[in-house]
Amino acid sequence: MKFDYLLGRPKSLLVFLMSDYPSIQTFLELQEKLIHLSSSEELFDIVQFINRENIFQEFESSIELIFSIRSIFNANLLSKDYLRELLIQLTDQLAYFFKNNPGIWNLFDFKIDKYFILQLLELNNDFIKLPKTIKDGRKYFSPEIGFNFHNMKNKEFQTPDEFFVNRKNGENLNELSQAIRKDDMNLFTHLISQTSLKINASSIPPALFERFSFIQTDVSLVEYAAFFSSIQIFKYLILNDAQFNNELTKYAIAGGNNEIIHICEDKSLSFKKSINIAIQQWKNELVEYLLQEYSFNEESFTIALKSYNYQIVKKIIDETDESQISNLIQKTIIHGHLSILNYLISLGFINKIKDELFLMIINHKIKMFEETLYTLEDLDFINDINPKYNMRLVDYSLNKDIRCFEILCSFEQVDMNEKLETQEDAPILKIAKAGRFDLFELLASDENIDINLENKFGETVLHIACQKGNIDAVKMIVSLDCIMIDRKTNDGKTPLHYAVEANNIEIVKFLVNECGAEKSYKDNKGVDVYISTNSMRYCKTFLSYGNCSIFIST
Repeated sequence: MKFDYLLGRPKSLLVFLMSDYPSIQTFLELQEKLIHLSSSEELFDIVQFINRENIFQEFESSIELIFSIRSIFNANLLSKDYLRELLIQLTDQLAYFFKNNPGIWNLFDFKIDKYFILQLLELNNDFIKLPKTIKDGRKYFSPEIGFNFHNMKNKEFQTPDEFFVNRKNGENLNELSQAIRKDDMNLFTHLISQTSLKINASSIPPALFERFSFIQTDVSLVEYAAFFSSIQIFKYLILNDAQFNNELTKYAIAGGNNEIIHICEDKSLSFKKSINIAIQQWKNELVEYLLQEYSFNEESFTIALKSYNYQIVKKIIDETDESQISNLIQKTIIHGHLSILNYLISLGFINKIKDELFLMIINHKIKMFEETLYTLEDLDFINDINPKYNMRLVDYSLNKDIRCFEILCSFEQVDMNEKLETQEDAPILKIAKAGRFDLFELLASDENIDINLENKFGETVLHIACQKGNIDAVKMIVSLDCIMIDRKTNDGKTPLHYAVEANNIEIVKFLVNECGAEKSYKDNKGVDVYISTNSMRYCKTFLSYGNCSIFIST
């Protein structure tokens, strides 16, 4: 968020504005609607809901929306036809979002999300385009990134037209795969008898066009049948002594067929490692069922966050002891779920969240950082040196993410002068080094800030502005009555020395002609200007001023 948005806004107004961010309840309701979408009327209701709740208004809420849809689609709970119609209805909002956030593609997993991404690309919108530099999925997205793979012959396609058709279908073209996928017993038994196929020596190989990443390894026939809930073929394989182990339960849970699950239970298979699969695949009724015997583990919350499965996220938070809540807060921050963080705030965990402000800076969670600060009633801690990072929040924000520093600038409690214990330069010097003289101008207007602060080399902001050759910044700094034009560094150099060394004749003339900078001051080497051999044009300028010695380096 830009600083000018924050500047001058009273805290009460900012808290009100942030209360408009969609709540966890909003996303829970939306996700429930998506899971049960089965008619055009319901689809229209979803679009109206998204618009009414202003979910596309913020970057973070747009992410939560897009990736909720993605996760539900990946779990096969939202049909391709309804997804496509939904995306068409949201095209304008999506196009605006992708246009203004080209880095969004970095958040996708091109192996897991490829079929969802394909649906986005088929909107044929000029602003929803893949970057040419993607690493994963180069073959799959060959036409979109200018790769030639789709023009070659392959075991899965013989022509470019076949490539496009097969990719759009999103299925493994292996005949055995097709038979199991459709639970076609006649075709399956025919293929087995025709090829003398051995049940336990066969598997379904990975396929380029397969939409489900869950089965993109060599999967046994019985596991494949469990995943697609192909009960007839599954029973056939079990009766014909198909070999299996506890891994089968993962495919059974992902498939979600109760009869197959009960068969696995009758075979005394353990579902202990399957609860996270149920979370990932949005089989929340099965999560509840498995919890009768098993418990969530350390990875469950992370998987729920990554899958945007907010029903399970909320359940884990609600059932977690307060002594363990910090771990959930940290994971929420790292994965960037703002509605979940707001829910944690609503539960009264603001002081525990306050302890993670540095983590928000590390992970560039700007909106989280902003909302947390504006929710806090007591900011007395804000100038304290954090023992873990050995610096203040303001110094750390300048080192890691200046956008967080912009937010801190709006709080009068923040001390912008240097803190000697941390051996960090004063913020005003750091932002000058970063070339952010827009922020410098704001700080300079604060009467509590010493504009002549020096870094360890004795440089002031005027030295730094001259060194960077920023004439506008120099003029702005000089306009401050308290600035010392001829302040010397530890080497005895004035800002004029720095302007000359930067080869900036405009600043040199301004300092001498407009500001009365002393041109005869000598540095610790006994000279007043240092001109390199490739800057001889300055000799004439300085000699014209008189009483000016020049040192020429070779």
